[in-house]
Formats: sequence, structure tokens, C-alpha cells
Amino acid sequence: MLGERKISYLGVSYGTYLGAVYATLFPTRVDKLVLDSVMAPEGPSYRTVRSTAQAVDARFTDLAAWLAERHATYSLGETEHQVRARILALLRRLAKQPEKVGDVEVTPASLRSLLYMTFAAPDASLFPDTAGVVGYLTGAPGAPPEATVAQRLARATMVPPTGSATASAMLAVTCAGRWPRDPAAYRRDSLSEARAFPVTGGGLSNIRPCAYWPGAPGQGQVPRIGGRPVEVLMLQNLRDPVTPYAGAVRMRLALGARTRLVTVDAAGHGVADLCAVSAASAWLVDGTLPREDVRCPGRSKAT
Repeated sequence: MLGERKISYLGVSYGTYLGAVYATLFPTRVDKLVLDSVMAPEGPSYRTVRSTAQAVDARFTDLAAWLAERHATYSLGETEHQVRARILALLRRLAKQPEKVGDVEVTPASLRSLLYMTFAAPDASLFPDTAGVVGYLTGAPGAPPEATVAQRLARATMVPPTGSATASAMLAVTCAGRWPRDPAAYRRDSLSEARAFPVTGGGLSNIRPCAYWPGAPGQGQVPRIGGRPVEVLMLQNLRDPVTPYAGAVRMRLALGARTRLVTVDAAGHGVADLCAVSAASAWLVDGTLPREDVRCPGRSKAT
């Protein structure tokens, strides 16, 4: 339709899966492919979504360590264990009795939404805001005023308007993967997840519309393409709670020997490190692909 013999493509998050599928179906039609924050080759399937629980828990540990180092500022615990215990106790308390902050009802789900948004942001950029919310809800001294806390909670729980094209497209792609049809499987897995990773509370294993999606499951699996002429540059944070690093490694293997993985020693969903962006620019502008995989220290930020 566009009249182009080849395309260059930049995909982020689940857009990396779409780009990888296109490359496997039409390898001779791809010029330069950059995948940022890479999804596993099975795509946004039930397995992929559930695998993020462990990555979220790892980011929770990052938050607990950050707060413990700043106990003098936030008064949320002097050790990681104390901070973790305080936040998990808050989640249990809200499960028994939700609370109101201004016009915002605070439930375990809304607090988890705030935590998830915090973990997906680059490194510790939202840690102070979240610390203020937790401090307010647990009565820590120096917490921000109610209006500020309500605003932060409302921002974390906003959902796309009904009928959003973005939400619809994401759901269609997500449900092309493999999802159980039996509601009992979701209940079992949700309880198991809640025991192993209480910060997510079993929510990542909960039932979704994909359980009832029409059509055969698993049609979007990215196959191994070996030595076909596809050159791909992948950018991935080491501690990404949305598209975990292990899935990116599997995608790199699936896409073959002419793929290069740039790993950044950073957290959050979306690569913003200058080292990684420079590699992407060299590939897209000059056609220079790294000779081997690259490790970036993650200390410099692109603006």
C-alpha cells in the first residue's frame, strides 16, 4: 500500500512483539528493526503476563531498599524487611477496610496500581511520590497533605475511556496468545501467585477477557528463524517489571544470530539510557549494527 520495498520499524513494549512477528513473516521486507523493552517470543500470553510477578517483586525490593536508606526522611522502616512489612500490612488493612482520601477510595487494587506505575517508571523517579502516599496512609511523620495524596492515587488508577482504540488494539494482540479457558485455573494460579508474591496479590493471574476470546489460541508465537536475513537491535533494561529481561533473552534467541541485544543496568519500562540510544541511532541513521551484544552501565540518561 505504501509502495515501499522495505520498512524500518521501532517497536516498544508489546510493539516489539508485533515487529518480531512481521520480521519472521516477511524477513526480506525488513530494513532496520529496533525493539525497545522486549516481550518474550510467545507474545502477551498468559505465561508472559504471569512471569512479570517475579519482576514486580524484584522492583518492590528496590523500593524497600531505597526507602530504608532514607528512613530519616520518610520514616517507613530502617531495613528492607521493615519497609516491606509495613507496605504489605497496609495492603492487608485495605483489604479488610478500604479508605477514603479526599474523593478517592483507596483499595488494595488502587495501591497496587500506584506501585506498578512506580515500578514501571525509570529507576527511582516516582519513589518519592509513592513514599509520600504510603507515609500518609500509615501515619508517618512528614507525609504530604491529603490533596496531594489523592491526586497521586487518582493518577495511578486512571483507565482509558471505553472504546479506546489503543486499549482495543492491545486487547486483540494480547488475546492472540495462549490463555486458559477454565476459570478454575485462574483461581488456582491467582492464589498461588498471591502466596509467592503478595505485592501483586494474585492480580496478574486473574481472569481476563482472553479466557473467552474467539479463535484458536497461540497463533502469534514468534518462530525461531535462524540464519534468515533479519538484522534486529534490541534494547532492554535489566530490571524491567513489565517486559522482564528473561523474555527479551528468549526473543533474542528466537530472532537469530544477526540480532544484537543492548542490556542496560537500569530499572523501569522503556530504555532511556544514552549508551543504548546511541546504539539505536547508529543503527537507524548510519546502518551500523554492533558487532556483538552490548552492556550499558545505566548511569547516563538521554534527554
